[in-house]
Amino acid sequence: MPDKAPWAEPKAPYQYWAFISYSSKDAKWGRWLHRAIETYGIPAQLTGKPTPTGHASPKRFHPLFRDREELAASSDLGVQIEAALRASRYLIVICSPNAAKSEWVNKEITTFQSMGRQERILAIIVDGEPNTADARECFPPALRTFEPTAADARPVGDGKENAKLKLLAGMLGVGFDALKQRDAQRKIHRLQLGVAVSALVILSLAGMAWYSNHQRQKAIAARHQAERILQFLLFDLRDKLEPIGRLSIVKDVQDRVDAYYREFGIDESDSAALRNRFVALNNKGDVLRDQGDRSAALKAFNEAHAIGQRLVQADPANADWQRDLSVSFERIGHVLSAQGDLPATLKAFKDSLAIRKRLAESDPTNAGWQCDLSISFSKIGDVLSAQGDLPAALNAFRDSLAIRKRLAESDPTNAGWQCDLLASFDRIGDVLRAQGDLPAALKVFKDSLAIAQRLADSDPANADWQRNLSASLDRTGDVLSAQGDLPATLKAFKDSLAIRKRLAESDPTNAGWQRDLSISYGKIGDVLSAQGDLPAALKAFKD
Repeated sequence: MPDKAPWAEPKAPYQYWAFISYSSKDAKWGRWLHRAIETYGIPAQLTGKPTPTGHASPKRFHPLFRDREELAASSDLGVQIEAALRASRYLIVICSPNAAKSEWVNKEITTFQSMGRQERILAIIVDGEPNTADARECFPPALRTFEPTAADARPVGDGKENAKLKLLAGMLGVGFDALKQRDAQRKIHRLQLGVAVSALVILSLAGMAWYSNHQRQKAIAARHQAERILQFLLFDLRDKLEPIGRLSIVKDVQDRVDAYYREFGIDESDSAALRNRFVALNNKGDVLRDQGDRSAALKAFNEAHAIGQRLVQADPANADWQRDLSVSFERIGHVLSAQGDLPATLKAFKDSLAIRKRLAESDPTNAGWQCDLSISFSKIGDVLSAQGDLPAALNAFRDSLAIRKRLAESDPTNAGWQCDLLASFDRIGDVLRAQGDLPAALKVFKDSLAIAQRLADSDPANADWQRNLSASLDRTGDVLSAQGDLPATLKAFKDSLAIRKRLAESDPTNAGWQRDLSISYGKIGDVLSAQGDLPAALKAFKD
C-alpha cells in the first residue's frame, strides 16, 4: 500500500481507526481481533509517520468500533452503524462462510464503499475459501466485486499473528516484512524482559516475607510493584507468547497470577490493576451474554461495575473513567431489559444519564459527550414507552431531539448526525400517533421525511438511505391513512414501493428487501380495497 493514497482525508472527523465487521457467529474472532489490534504497540520508528489516510500513526490503533451493544435502540441500528462506519478510517471484514451469508456484513461493506473508501477495506480470512461461490465461500458478495487487501488467519495460511501484522501493515502503509522484522526484534526484547520481570516478581514476593513490622510501608510498596509486574505478565507478555505457540507458559502465568489474587486480593490503590480487572470482567460478561447466560453475564457486569465505581470514587475528575461507568450502567441495563425487568432497566439507564449530563455540562463543546447524552435520553424514552408512560417517553425523546438538532446544525454535512436527528423525529412521531395526536405526528414524520429525502438525494447509490426514505414514506402514509386521506396515503405508499422495487431489482437475493417490497404491495392493496377498487387491490395483493 502506498505511503499516501489520493483518497486520504486528513481533515475528516474520524472517531475510530477501524470498524470491525463480522457475523455474530464469529463473535469470538471479533473480540480477539479487536483486542489484538487495540493493544498492539506500534514500533517507535513508525509512530508519528503518515498513514495512508493522511493521519499520523499513533502509538496504538485505539479506538476501534466493534460492539453494537453501545448503540442506540434497535429501531435505528442501521442508522447508528452507518454513522460509525462514516466515523471509521478503515473497514476490517472478518471473512468466513458465516460472514458470506450475513446481510449485515454485506451492508456494512456496501455502505463503506458508497463513501468512496473501497481502498480502505481490509479482509482477514478465518474460515472457508475466497471466491469459490459454494458453501465454502468466505467473502460476502460485495467483497467479491474487487480485490481487497487480505490476510489469512487460518493455520494453512498466514496464521493469526502474521494475519494481524498484515492488517496492521496495511493500516500503517508499510511493508509486511518490515513490520514483521521490527515486531520480531521487539518480541525478543519483551521475552528477555519477561524473564527478568518474573525473577523480580519472585524476589519481591519472597522478600516481603522477611520484612519486619517497622518496614511495613516498604512492604506495601513492594506489593504494589509486584502487582504491576503481574499485570504485565498477564496481559502484555501473554500477547507475545500466545502467537508463538507458548500456550503452556501463558496458562502457567495465568494460573499463578490468579492464585496470587486469590491469596492477596486486589490492591484498591493500584488503578491500573483495577482498570484491567474491570475490562476483563466486562469481556467475561460479553461472552456469557453471547452464550445466552444472562444471569451469569449480569453477575460479571455487576462485579465490573463495582470496580468502575471504585475507580471513579478514587479520581472523580477522570472523565474517561466517568464515561466507562456510564457505559457499564448501560451494559447492565441491556441485560435487565432482555430479562424483562423494565423498572431496573430504567434505573440503570437513568444512572448512566446522570453521569453523561455532568460530562456534557463540564464541556458543552465535546460533541461525543453530547451524542452520548442524546443516546441516554433515547434509551430512557424507549423504556418509558414500553412501560406505557407515553408523556414521560415523549419528554425524553424531545430532550434527545434538542441535542441532535444542535449537533446537526453545527455540522450540516455530518450524515451520521442527520440520521440521528431523523431517528429522533421518528420516535416522537410514534409516541404522538400512539397518543392519538395525528396532526402533530404527521408534522413530525414529514420533518423526518425531509431529512431522509435529502440524504437519499445526496447519495442515490446508498441503499440504506434509500431504504430509510421508503420507511419514512410508509410512516407518513400510515398517519394519512388514519386521518382518512386515502389519495395522499396511496401516493406515499406508491413512492415507497418505487424505491423498494429498485432495491429488490438491484439485488434479488436480498431477502430483507424482498420482504419490504411485499409489505408495500400489501399496504397499497389495503388502500385500494378501502377505495373500492377491488380489481386493483387484488392485483396488488397477488404481487
